[in-house]
Amino acid sequence: MRHLEYYESRKHITDELPLAYYIASKDAVYPPQVLHCHREFELGRILSGTISYYIGGTLYHLEEGDCYFVQPEILHGCQKQNCEFESVVFDLDAIVNANNLKINENIQKITRHAKIPSYYPKENVVVCQIFETVISYCRAGIYDHILSIIGNLLLFFGWIDEHNLYKTKTNEILPTQEMRLRQVLDYIEENYASPITLSDMANCIGMSPCYFTSFFTTILHRSP
Repeated sequence: MRHLEYYESRKHITDELPLAYYIASKDAVYPPQVLHCHREFELGRILSGTISYYIGGTLYHLEEGDCYFVQPEILHGCQKQNCEFESVVFDLDAIVNANNLKINENIQKITRHAKIPSYYPKENVVVCQIFETVISYCRAGIYDHILSIIGNLLLFFGWIDEHNLYKTKTNEILPTQEMRLRQVLDYIEENYASPITLSDMANCIGMSPCYFTSFFTTILHRSP
């Protein structure tokens, strides 16, 4: 099992109910989320404000109307910035009928052996509408709308499959690399108002500027 030290102790779902709904209100004060992961999928939609969300090695800057998606066991965490957002955590294995081998075969092709995009800007009307519908039904009452919720979740995975928007998983980022990158991103957040040099970022994790440039580019696929 990957990233055992980062797993949440909180249980999001039950055997009876394989989904959970959460809302982070705009007025409430939330500390930055440390990197964590869980065995369930997670989808979310930004209702207002902006948020920096770190998912699987990439930092996304989300704003009102944007959506995000996190696969199981993927390290993620966010820096809330006067933002309100909703999310749904769900266990796909518990939702899909285990006796329907064809559905399971296609679902597992996408969810277990491929990487699904994490960022869906509001311009992606199809996915954002699906996520909004799922979240709205969960907010109104999961038990009362369970069939509509399941139908829309499968619609999302079907859309990903139809448009071939998943990629076969390659070598993943090591937890130690994740932690070092998180240190750099935290440093940038804390010192955003001041000039930040390449040496400053390298020094905060004990690297030379040359090695840090290689490290940063390898993980984020862009220069620092």
